[in-house]
Amino acid sequence: MDFGFGIPPLGCMSAWRFFWILMGGAAFLHLLPSSYGAVVVELPEMVTVGRRFSDVLNESPYPVVVLGREAINQAPARRLDEVLKQVSGFSLFRRNSSRVAHPTTQGVSLRNLGPNGAGRTLVLRDGLPLNDPFGGWVYWNRLSLAGIEGVEIQSGGGAGPWGNSALGGIIQVFSRDSPGDSAELEISGGSHGTSEVFFSGNNTVGDLEFFLNANRFSTDGYPVLREDQRGLVDTNAYSKSEVVEGGFKWKSSGGQSLAVRAARFYEKRGNGTILTGNDTEGYDASVSLSGGETDDTIRWRAQFYYQQRTFRNLFSSTTEDRSSEQPALQQFDVPAEAWGGSLVVSFSAPKGHQLLAGVDSRWVEGETRERFRFVEGAFQKEREAGGEQAFFGVFVEDVWEINHALRLHAGGRLDYFTDKNGVRLEKDRVTEEILRDEKFDDRDDWVGNFRIGLNADIAGEKRVFISAYSGFRAPTLNELYRPFRVRNDITEANPFLSTERLYGVEVGMEWTPTESAMLRVNVFANYLRDAVANVFLTPGPGLIEPCGFVPSGGSCRQRRNLDDVRVAGFEFKGEFKIKENWRISAGYLYSDATIEESLEQSNLEGKRLAQTPEHILHFAIDWSPAPKWRSSWQVRFTGNQFEENRNEERLGAFTVMDWSLSYQMRKDTQFFAAIENLLDTKFETGKSSNGLVTIGAPRLATIGLRYNF
Repeated sequence: MDFGFGIPPLGCMSAWRFFWILMGGAAFLHLLPSSYGAVVVELPEMVTVGRRFSDVLNESPYPVVVLGREAINQAPARRLDEVLKQVSGFSLFRRNSSRVAHPTTQGVSLRNLGPNGAGRTLVLRDGLPLNDPFGGWVYWNRLSLAGIEGVEIQSGGGAGPWGNSALGGIIQVFSRDSPGDSAELEISGGSHGTSEVFFSGNNTVGDLEFFLNANRFSTDGYPVLREDQRGLVDTNAYSKSEVVEGGFKWKSSGGQSLAVRAARFYEKRGNGTILTGNDTEGYDASVSLSGGETDDTIRWRAQFYYQQRTFRNLFSSTTEDRSSEQPALQQFDVPAEAWGGSLVVSFSAPKGHQLLAGVDSRWVEGETRERFRFVEGAFQKEREAGGEQAFFGVFVEDVWEINHALRLHAGGRLDYFTDKNGVRLEKDRVTEEILRDEKFDDRDDWVGNFRIGLNADIAGEKRVFISAYSGFRAPTLNELYRPFRVRNDITEANPFLSTERLYGVEVGMEWTPTESAMLRVNVFANYLRDAVANVFLTPGPGLIEPCGFVPSGGSCRQRRNLDDVRVAGFEFKGEFKIKENWRISAGYLYSDATIEESLEQSNLEGKRLAQTPEHILHFAIDWSPAPKWRSSWQVRFTGNQFEENRNEERLGAFTVMDWSLSYQMRKDTQFFAAIENLLDTKFETGKSSNGLVTIGAPRLATIGLRYNF
């Protein structure tokens, strides 16, 4: 039982240095004049919230960036994960775009809080989880930009009202809502055989509004291995996806509402060689009910959902000259499903209190069915491994408005979760002999979490906030039971992984001297206990436990817990509109992600956590030369990082520039064009044990039309 309501000591002077940097910056901001005489114009929405309802707990101490519909439309990037890189702390596990990245590397990291394939960030769409029930990653092709109204990214805040997997923050995606009879069509195409079609239609019959959305995306992709290392087996990594969803909404005059939604998703990917590839088929269904008094004194929302996924994947091994390859691991059937629901109530209490309380639950079942040990033209062995997980949580949050300038936020959460029916069965496919038959003990635990924060308004234009919080993440079924292979590097599962625990503190200031300018800086220190990481054990070749046979040039790795990881740093965000038609914005993240203690692998202590650059910078200029024209330039810098926790394989720093242009041809028609990686920058995304280097996306050009009718 873990009720870890204490914050561990900072343990290093660097976090305190960040604190004094912030205090100095705050003093400097306080001495600045309150206005530069800039033109008063409207900035894209940038607020700080942390909530289950759309307008509850405003001005919270847990900073959130909001990207509205206009910012999404104007972004040069055409995949949502690339758009979200406008937020300096956002990244996937690796530097690849979801256009071609393997699904299991598409877990989300915020503020470099220990990137891994499962991610440590909860991603929601309209309040419902998008994280894969088996592995925790996110299928970003599931989310077309044309169907999104806005996105909120909350870094930090811990478990809060959200529970498991939200220890690094949450990302909320909100669907387009077009009431009445309407339809929208978006068509785009571009380089590397890329095309996308999105259709959305609404039809109202009495009090019912029916909707249908359909999206198809396809790209021929590009090579992901460095040019001088490619051989005959290397091809483009590509992806194709289809999404169809529909349902209806009903809303009464008294404020009650009902929404029913169902969707099917299919995705197919090539992973860069002739043989390797994967595909996923998924189904989703949900029911959402909400209501409350018309004066918003009491409101409630209940949601129920179902997720089903079937994943298939083939890994291969290649010869040293990459002239030929053969199958190495075939995960021919990886099914998973999840059921869940929540009930949340918000109401006002006496003496300036606003309360939010709720319960939520989730049940997950999944397994991997795979063939391995390919000899003489056939797989010799077969494996089945998997289990079940169940979660139940209760929480309460209170926002106390002490006076017009001071708010106290406090909340607690209690979760119960269990891993059960874990099994691993291996057999010889030729003789049917059982080689391994393990049943793992059921495990369960109670976890308590808290968060507390304070907001203070100073002179109406400055806001100071401070917070402390905790969170947790239970290892996914994928981490517990599914091994995987990247070229000749084999990573084994680990059914004995411990639950991750997070403790965090942060302090910051936001300054808004005019309606046309905003500046925010905050310092944070996060402490992650029992962080799950892919740990290098020993190089091949040979028969190596627990990986089995490891080929030449490969390595054996296993998911292991790192005892203590510290991620401390500071963020800067600024926006300023210098003229009516010019706006500049900049964001910067510095993070020091260090493995403080690793009892089983002491050689990792003091090393930087894998896949965590110290410096990330984003800079953008938006320009509207005429009323119907708008152009955007974005520059993103990512610093050096390491491929693995031993810090032996460095991935170099790089800078990418993007550009977009849009023209409102008519009221109902818009033309747009974009170029990602305008300068065709070559940058590294990964390195394997035998020295193979994968690379990021080349220059990508897109043109398209949006039409409303």
